[in-house]
Amino acid sequence: LVQKAYSDFLIKMFTIAESILKPEVERFLEGEIIFSPHDNHKNWNDLIDAKPLLKNYLDTQTLPNGSRLKYDSPNRLAFQAIYNYLIQNTQVDSNPNLEKLIAPLEELSRLRNKVAHELCKISRTDIDNKLREKCSIKLDDFIDFSDTFFEVEEMDIYDKINKKIKANL
Repeated sequence: LVQKAYSDFLIKMFTIAESILKPEVERFLEGEIIFSPHDNHKNWNDLIDAKPLLKNYLDTQTLPNGSRLKYDSPNRLAFQAIYNYLIQNTQVDSNPNLEKLIAPLEELSRLRNKVAHELCKISRTDIDNKLREKCSIKLDDFIDFSDTFFEVEEMDIYDKINKKIKANL
Protein backbone atom coordinates (compact mmCIF):
# COMPACT_ATOMS: atom_id res chain seq x y z
CA LEU A 1 0.00 0.00 0.00
CA VAL A 2 2.93 2.33 0.62
CA GLN A 3 3.79 1.96 -3.07
CA LYS A 4 0.18 2.75 -4.03
CA ALA A 5 -0.09 -0.61 -5.81
CA TYR A 6 -3.72 -1.06 -4.82
CA SER A 7 -4.57 -3.62 -7.49
CA ASP A 8 -1.60 -5.72 -6.37
CA PHE A 9 -2.79 -5.40 -2.78
CA LEU A 10 -6.23 -6.68 -3.79
CA ILE A 11 -4.69 -9.61 -5.66
CA LYS A 12 -2.69 -10.56 -2.56
CA MET A 13 -5.75 -10.30 -0.33
CA PHE A 14 -7.70 -12.41 -2.84
CA THR A 15 -4.98 -15.06 -2.71
CA ILE A 16 -5.11 -15.10 1.08
CA ALA A 17 -8.91 -15.32 1.00
CA GLU A 18 -8.66 -18.30 -1.36
CA SER A 19 -6.27 -20.18 0.88
CA ILE A 20 -6.80 -19.16 4.51
CA LEU A 21 -9.43 -21.83 5.24
CA LYS A 22 -7.96 -24.52 2.99
CA PRO A 23 -5.89 -26.29 5.71
CA GLU A 24 -8.90 -26.60 8.04
CA VAL A 25 -11.06 -27.90 5.18
CA GLU A 26 -8.38 -30.41 4.13
CA ARG A 27 -8.17 -31.73 7.70
CA PHE A 28 -11.92 -32.26 7.77
CA LEU A 29 -12.09 -33.81 4.30
CA GLU A 30 -9.07 -35.97 5.17
CA GLY A 31 -7.32 -35.28 1.92
CA GLU A 32 -5.40 -32.76 -0.11
CA ILE A 33 -7.46 -30.35 -2.15
CA ILE A 34 -6.20 -30.30 -5.70
CA PHE A 35 -7.46 -27.79 -8.25
CA SER A 36 -7.76 -29.96 -11.35
CA PRO A 37 -10.05 -28.58 -14.08
CA HIS A 38 -8.71 -31.16 -16.56
CA ASP A 39 -10.73 -33.89 -14.80
CA ASN A 40 -13.60 -31.72 -13.55
CA HIS A 41 -12.04 -31.60 -10.07
CA LYS A 42 -12.51 -35.32 -9.48
CA ASN A 43 -10.34 -35.31 -6.33
CA TRP A 44 -12.32 -32.47 -4.77
CA ASN A 45 -15.69 -33.97 -5.67
CA ASP A 46 -14.64 -37.37 -4.32
CA LEU A 47 -13.68 -35.72 -1.01
CA ILE A 48 -17.06 -33.94 -0.84
CA ASP A 49 -18.99 -37.08 -1.84
CA ALA A 50 -17.32 -38.97 1.02
CA LYS A 51 -19.07 -36.63 3.48
CA PRO A 52 -22.80 -36.96 2.67
CA LEU A 53 -23.97 -34.75 5.56
CA LEU A 54 -21.64 -32.01 4.40
CA LYS A 55 -22.83 -32.41 0.82
CA ASN A 56 -26.45 -32.07 1.95
CA TYR A 57 -25.51 -28.94 3.87
CA LEU A 58 -23.69 -27.44 0.88
CA ASP A 59 -26.72 -28.11 -1.31
CA THR A 60 -28.77 -25.79 0.93
CA GLN A 61 -26.31 -22.90 0.91
CA THR A 62 -26.95 -19.68 -0.98
CA LEU A 63 -24.82 -16.64 -1.64
CA PRO A 64 -25.71 -13.09 -0.54
CA ASN A 65 -27.18 -12.44 -4.01
CA GLY A 66 -29.56 -15.40 -3.54
CA SER A 67 -27.87 -17.74 -6.00
CA ARG A 68 -26.95 -21.29 -5.04
CA LEU A 69 -23.45 -21.96 -3.73
CA LYS A 70 -21.31 -23.56 -6.43
CA TYR A 71 -19.03 -26.14 -4.93
CA ASP A 72 -18.24 -28.38 -7.90
CA SER A 73 -14.70 -27.00 -7.80
CA PRO A 74 -12.60 -25.87 -4.84
CA ASN A 75 -13.16 -22.16 -4.17
CA ARG A 76 -13.12 -19.68 -1.31
CA LEU A 77 -16.91 -19.58 -0.97
CA ALA A 78 -17.09 -23.37 -0.69
CA PHE A 79 -14.28 -23.29 1.89
CA GLN A 80 -16.22 -20.67 3.88
CA ALA A 81 -19.38 -22.77 3.76
CA ILE A 82 -17.48 -25.87 4.90
CA TYR A 83 -15.83 -23.90 7.71
CA ASN A 84 -19.26 -22.67 8.83
CA TYR A 85 -20.53 -26.27 8.72
CA LEU A 86 -17.62 -27.35 10.93
CA ILE A 87 -18.37 -24.64 13.48
CA GLN A 88 -22.12 -25.37 13.48
CA ASN A 89 -21.44 -29.06 14.01
CA THR A 90 -18.75 -28.43 16.63
CA GLN A 91 -16.14 -30.22 14.57
CA VAL A 92 -13.82 -27.28 14.95
CA ASP A 93 -13.63 -24.59 17.60
CA SER A 94 -14.63 -21.13 16.52
CA ASN A 95 -11.60 -18.88 16.01
CA PRO A 96 -12.70 -15.26 16.53
CA ASN A 97 -9.44 -13.88 15.14
CA LEU A 98 -9.73 -15.93 11.97
CA GLU A 99 -13.39 -15.04 11.64
CA LYS A 100 -12.52 -11.35 12.05
CA LEU A 101 -10.37 -11.68 8.91
CA ILE A 102 -12.83 -13.60 6.74
CA ALA A 103 -15.45 -10.88 6.13
CA PRO A 104 -12.94 -8.15 5.17
CA LEU A 105 -11.01 -10.60 2.99
CA GLU A 106 -14.26 -11.51 1.23
CA GLU A 107 -15.07 -7.84 0.59
CA LEU A 108 -11.55 -7.26 -0.72
CA SER A 109 -11.96 -10.32 -2.96
CA ARG A 110 -15.19 -8.90 -4.38
CA LEU A 111 -13.46 -5.58 -4.94
CA ARG A 112 -10.58 -7.38 -6.67
CA ASN A 113 -13.06 -9.14 -8.95
CA LYS A 114 -14.72 -5.85 -9.81
CA VAL A 115 -11.38 -4.24 -10.65
CA ALA A 116 -10.25 -7.27 -12.67
CA HIS A 117 -13.47 -7.87 -14.60
CA GLU A 118 -14.58 -4.28 -15.12
CA LEU A 119 -11.06 -2.93 -15.64
CA CYS A 120 -11.73 -0.05 -13.28
CA LYS A 121 -9.27 2.01 -11.30
CA ILE A 122 -8.99 1.57 -7.54
CA SER A 123 -7.69 3.87 -4.83
CA ARG A 124 -6.83 3.53 -1.18
CA THR A 125 -9.95 5.57 -0.39
CA ASP A 126 -12.11 3.13 -2.38
CA ILE A 127 -10.69 0.19 -0.41
CA ASP A 128 -11.05 1.98 2.92
CA ASN A 129 -14.63 3.05 2.14
CA LYS A 130 -15.62 -0.50 1.16
CA LEU A 131 -14.21 -1.99 4.37
CA ARG A 132 -15.84 0.69 6.50
CA GLU A 133 -19.20 0.28 4.75
CA LYS A 134 -19.35 -3.52 4.63
CA CYS A 135 -17.25 -4.60 7.62
CA SER A 136 -17.11 -1.58 9.93
CA ILE A 137 -13.32 -1.61 9.93
CA LYS A 138 -10.84 0.95 8.65
CA LEU A 139 -8.24 -0.26 6.16
CA ASP A 140 -5.36 0.65 8.50
CA ASP A 141 -6.97 -1.28 11.35
CA PHE A 142 -7.49 -4.28 9.06
CA ILE A 143 -3.82 -4.15 8.01
CA ASP A 144 -2.68 -3.91 11.65
CA PHE A 145 -4.91 -6.81 12.67
CA SER A 146 -3.75 -8.90 9.68
CA ASP A 147 -0.11 -8.23 10.48
CA THR A 148 -0.70 -9.38 14.06
CA PHE A 149 -2.67 -12.44 12.99
CA PHE A 150 -0.01 -13.55 10.48
CA GLU A 151 2.82 -12.43 12.78
CA VAL A 152 4.22 -10.08 10.15
CA GLU A 153 6.42 -7.22 11.17
CA GLU A 154 5.89 -3.80 9.66
CA MET A 155 8.54 -4.50 7.05
CA ASP A 156 9.04 -7.99 5.76
CA ILE A 157 12.36 -9.30 4.49
CA TYR A 158 11.93 -8.01 0.93
CA ASP A 159 11.11 -4.52 2.17
CA LYS A 160 14.23 -4.62 4.35
CA ILE A 161 16.37 -5.71 1.39
CA ASN A 162 14.83 -3.04 -0.82
CA LYS A 163 15.45 -0.36 1.82
CA LYS A 164 19.08 -1.45 2.20
CA ILE A 165 19.67 -1.40 -1.56
CA LYS A 166 18.15 2.06 -1.87
CA ALA A 167 20.27 3.32 1.03
CA ASN A 168 23.42 2.16 -0.77
CA LEU A 169 22.62 3.76 -4.14
